Amino acid sequence: MSIAAEAAPLEPRKPASPRGLRVAGEEEPDDSTQLGRQTRNDRCLAGQLLNWGEVETKAVASGLLDGPEGKLGSDGKYHLKEGDRNSKIDNPNDLGDTITDIDVIDGGVLWEEKTAVHPNIDPVSWAGKTVGKKLSVYIRARQYIKGYEKAPIGMWFVKSGTTPELRRQVELRLNEFRALHPDVDIRLRWTD
Repeated sequence: MSIAAEAAPLEPRKPASPRGLRVAGEEEPDDSTQLGRQTRNDRCLAGQLLNWGEVETKAVASGLLDGPEGKLGSDGKYHLKEGDRNSKIDNPNDLGDTITDIDVIDGGVLWEEKTAVHPNIDPVSWAGKTVGKKLSVYIRARQYIKGYEKAPIGMWFVKSGTTPELRRQVELRLNEFRALHPDVDIRLRWTD
């Protein structure tokens, strides 16, 4: 039995919007076809999708999503294309597990865009904390992106003005990461 069916009925509410939202009464049957329309089931707990079964819930949830998350196909893969920006990638088996956002797909490469031109950046610390962490999540995310499962990944420094020491540290950390992942094509692009 689902959580929704076990929950105590909520008191009927007044319409929440001028569109005539109504509340299903106790004598009315639960009707999953009305989710997302103008009916709110009285057995729904606040903030929770009703569970009419795994398949139906996923189908309804994917239809309600806006933005990049809506690009998750029924095949469990994100359907992105060249030029897409800021695409949030969640683990399709656990949509609460956000892996990363892909900043841009350019030339078939999944790019993490960075600015890193602030004069107070400690190059050793910044490169040590950022390079491996960001590239690791891109490796994890790409398996869920249709057609990009083995795509190159990279860091693209989109602003000019990075210091020579920061460049040296980034390249050092990038080469260390490449050694740990010899099967991954890892790129680096500087704007200037």
